[in-house]
Amino acid sequence: MGEPYLDDIQVWIEREGDEEKATDSSPPLRLGDHVPFGERPLRTRAPTVRLNLPDTQPQTVWIRVSSTSAMNFNATVWLPDELMGNEMRFSLYQGGYFGILIIVIVTPYYRLVGAVVNQVGVLFAVLCLILVLVALCRKPSTPLKLYLLAFLATVIGCVTNIAGVLGWIERMSLTVNAYQTASLVHIMVMNVGLAMRVRQIQRNEVLAEQRAVDYKRFIAMLSHEFRNPLASIDRTTNLLQLKITTITDADKTRLSGIRSSVAKLGALVDSFLMSEALEEHRLTPVPVDQAVAPLLASVMAAQGADLQRCVTLKVTPKDLRFALDAKLIDIAVNNLLGNALRYTAPSGMGDMGGSVTLFASLDNGDLLLAVSDKGPGLTATELTRLGQPYYRASTTLGQQGTGLGYYFSRLIVQAHGGSISAVNRVPHGLVVTLRLPHAK
Repeated sequence: MGEPYLDDIQVWIEREGDEEKATDSSPPLRLGDHVPFGERPLRTRAPTVRLNLPDTQPQTVWIRVSSTSAMNFNATVWLPDELMGNEMRFSLYQGGYFGILIIVIVTPYYRLVGAVVNQVGVLFAVLCLILVLVALCRKPSTPLKLYLLAFLATVIGCVTNIAGVLGWIERMSLTVNAYQTASLVHIMVMNVGLAMRVRQIQRNEVLAEQRAVDYKRFIAMLSHEFRNPLASIDRTTNLLQLKITTITDADKTRLSGIRSSVAKLGALVDSFLMSEALEEHRLTPVPVDQAVAPLLASVMAAQGADLQRCVTLKVTPKDLRFALDAKLIDIAVNNLLGNALRYTAPSGMGDMGGSVTLFASLDNGDLLLAVSDKGPGLTATELTRLGQPYYRASTTLGQQGTGLGYYFSRLIVQAHGGSISAVNRVPHGLVVTLRLPHAK
């Protein structure tokens, strides 16, 4: 567990599902720098404790760390044989390193490598100095100026030391200790620069958190402001359809289009709110066992009568049932199906019959939902970027869209513990597959 300078570590194994009972019933296992080596549970290089964990049920282990110097803490679970193998490899590498170091230092062989080591040190110092200069030219900042001063001191100290050794300058107290003095200045200035950088990062994190809060408030306010006028438009359009008996077919089509556009905007607002809740784990899917075919048929119907004729539904077996959150999966498949229909036929729909296929089947107990189209597909680079918020491929030029449909679908599937993938089909088109794991 952890890095050096962990002053005190206490480990409890929860046996009764209650932290206080576990603390009372099983005394803590203590290890860390304040515990003598001979009193540790296992005499290993790093703080280590043996845990006998059951393989049939989850087990909770409580770890309490007390330290005045460590900035972070980590713990890793090893199998006993793997841990011993890792310790042996570490001891071998460490022993070899120190062995070679001692041989080089205490024997005449040091003169063969001393000059090379010094030259490599100077080379790295000069390289770091150049990199800092480049970074400083691109974006000046106080920490970078301090880094520049630190590495400049190192280079000056190294050059002065080498010049003194070669007899280019007079050997005096200042030049003899130039390297040590430069190293001290380097460490002090770098510490100041790093402290300023850490403070800057902390300040940026606070600003980022504040922006995130402001963004959430903006989304909530925008959603509220959108809903009211959208609901008003939908109600008014519906009343016009019901009360005006002399309305022409063309006007009926226009009113239906208005209501359809309002429904799409409302669905977009819901998707925004839903994606935010999924990202923050405030929305958990509630899987319910149900028939898959009727669910997918309702998604097809939501595309409208004209587009519905362009989709072929294939469910194997026909009475397939699966446990899933119908509302969320409806949104995910609806987004993918809408994308497939939008990009399959750029103009007109007369020749689109069966151009998009919606598959559903089982694979080792998992549910596979696939949307296959006959569109232009995507390049290899575009496939890697698919799913990034607001990203739209080159094939979407001239097409309506926000670049959020695949992103929303990915969040929904991941919330179910599943995965989503997209591949090009032969000779052309795209296949997007959702895999939902079966309930265990």
